[in-house]
Amino acid sequence: MNYNISKYFMLGAVSLLCSCANFTEIEPKGQNILSTTQELEMILNNDYDCWVTDTRVLSGDCIYNESENVIDLLNRSEKTRWSILLSWDEDGHDSQLADLMADDEVYSRCYNRINRIANPILSRVDFVTGSQDQKDLIKCEALLNRAIFHYIAVQKFAKAYDISYAATTPAIPYVLDTDNILEPQPKRSLQYVYEHILADIDMALTINGLPDRAINRMRLNKACAYAAKAMVLMSMQNSDEAAKAARNALDISDVIVDYNTMTTTYNSMLLNLPI
Repeated sequence: MNYNISKYFMLGAVSLLCSCANFTEIEPKGQNILSTTQELEMILNNDYDCWVTDTRVLSGDCIYNESENVIDLLNRSEKTRWSILLSWDEDGHDSQLADLMADDEVYSRCYNRINRIANPILSRVDFVTGSQDQKDLIKCEALLNRAIFHYIAVQKFAKAYDISYAATTPAIPYVLDTDNILEPQPKRSLQYVYEHILADIDMALTINGLPDRAINRMRLNKACAYAAKAMVLMSMQNSDEAAKAARNALDISDVIVDYNTMTTTYNSMLLNLPI
């Protein structure tokens, strides 16, 4: 009799422990857990929330002067954020730009893209359901997003890269998917930031999940990865390797963004631009 009671008690305890184990595996209530590649792709289709004027100046794509006379702007004794950026004024960039951009939104918008899109995808992509090809595509685009938006931030908010001081000069945080975003991340050196940018781009190219043609306007392709690598290497004053990356981009496509086609979807001021 006592043996049977003990047996039933032990069976009940085992069942209770199993139930507790199952309970502890339930995701916290209210936490948004992405579980499929389709859900991750929806995040990638978000608009780029970054000032296009600043990114154009920083990337060397074109000059946007906000209807100001550029010559008058550059001849003023008092420096402005635009005179510093348009003239590539390194002294002004290092000593005055931060104060002139106390309310600048580029920094926060870059890190919003990194922390709300790139890193969440990278932290979940290996665990969601979906084909391996789709996971590779999503991982590559997330890596490239993280690299590009760190590059925009370091171009604007840190000193120009120079090998003589890159290892010791503080730049910006480089936020990884393994970092706790609730805790402030420390500034890393210029060398650390640029090396991690290149590592993310190279990882995306090694995985080889990027298409030759982007899925839509908001997505990235393989030529974009090589073009980004060329820009980063040029910023690091490595022109030979930058030229190789640029040729790799051109071998895939000689057009990454066709501004002429924008008039098919945008009908505002772009229609007044010379094409």
